[in-house]
Amino acid sequence: MQEHEIRPAQFSSLVVIEGYPGITQTNLAKILDIDPPRIVSLINNLEERGLALRVRCKRDKRSHGIFLSKR
Repeated sequence: MQEHEIRPAQFSSLVVIEGYPGITQTNLAKILDIDPPRIVSLINNLEERGLALRVRCKRDKRSHGIFLSKR
Protein backbone atom coordinates (compact mmCIF):
# COMPACT_ATOMS: atom_id res chain seq x y z
CA MET A 1 0.00 0.00 0.00
CA GLN A 2 2.76 2.45 0.86
CA GLU A 3 4.46 1.82 -2.47
CA HIS A 4 1.36 3.11 -4.26
CA GLU A 5 0.47 5.64 -1.55
CA ILE A 6 -2.95 4.09 -1.02
CA ARG A 7 -4.65 4.78 2.29
CA PRO A 8 -6.53 2.05 4.15
CA ALA A 9 -9.98 3.46 3.24
CA GLN A 10 -8.95 3.63 -0.43
CA PHE A 11 -7.67 0.06 -0.33
CA SER A 12 -10.89 -1.16 1.30
CA SER A 13 -12.90 0.66 -1.35
CA LEU A 14 -10.92 -0.95 -4.15
CA VAL A 15 -11.42 -4.41 -2.63
CA VAL A 16 -15.20 -3.89 -2.39
CA ILE A 17 -15.39 -2.43 -5.91
CA GLU A 18 -13.47 -5.44 -7.23
CA GLY A 19 -15.94 -7.78 -5.55
CA TYR A 20 -19.01 -5.80 -6.64
CA PRO A 21 -18.29 -4.16 -10.01
CA GLY A 22 -20.81 -1.40 -10.68
CA ILE A 23 -21.62 -0.88 -7.00
CA THR A 24 -23.30 2.44 -6.31
CA GLN A 25 -21.71 5.11 -4.14
CA THR A 26 -24.55 4.69 -1.64
CA ASN A 27 -24.01 0.96 -1.28
CA LEU A 28 -20.24 1.35 -1.09
CA ALA A 29 -20.68 3.89 1.72
CA LYS A 30 -23.00 1.49 3.57
CA ILE A 31 -20.65 -1.50 3.23
CA LEU A 32 -17.65 0.51 4.41
CA ASP A 33 -19.66 2.41 7.04
CA ILE A 34 -18.48 5.75 5.64
CA ASP A 35 -20.57 8.94 5.46
CA PRO A 36 -21.86 9.56 1.90
CA PRO A 37 -20.07 12.95 1.52
CA ARG A 38 -16.77 11.30 2.48
CA ILE A 39 -17.26 8.46 -0.01
CA VAL A 40 -17.68 11.02 -2.80
CA SER A 41 -14.28 12.58 -2.11
CA LEU A 42 -12.71 9.13 -1.73
CA ILE A 43 -14.04 8.05 -5.15
CA ASN A 44 -13.03 11.40 -6.67
CA ASN A 45 -9.49 10.71 -5.49
CA LEU A 46 -9.51 7.17 -6.91
CA GLU A 47 -10.77 8.53 -10.24
CA GLU A 48 -8.12 11.27 -10.34
CA ARG A 49 -5.45 8.62 -9.79
CA GLY A 50 -6.87 6.43 -12.54
CA LEU A 51 -7.77 3.57 -10.20
CA ALA A 52 -11.57 3.65 -10.51
CA LEU A 53 -14.25 5.17 -12.69
CA ARG A 54 -17.90 6.12 -12.39
CA VAL A 55 -20.42 5.09 -15.02
CA ARG A 56 -23.93 6.55 -15.07
CA CYS A 57 -26.53 3.84 -14.42
CA LYS A 58 -28.86 3.23 -17.34
CA ARG A 59 -31.91 2.57 -15.14
CA ASP A 60 -31.42 5.53 -12.79
CA LYS A 61 -29.61 8.45 -14.39
CA ARG A 62 -29.03 10.01 -10.96
CA SER A 63 -26.94 7.04 -9.86
CA HIS A 64 -23.42 5.98 -10.82
CA GLY A 65 -21.85 2.54 -10.79
CA ILE A 66 -18.23 2.36 -9.73
CA PHE A 67 -15.74 0.11 -11.49
CA LEU A 68 -12.02 -0.52 -11.23
CA SER A 69 -10.04 0.96 -14.08
CA LYS A 70 -7.79 -1.27 -16.15
CA ARG A 71 -4.78 0.29 -14.44
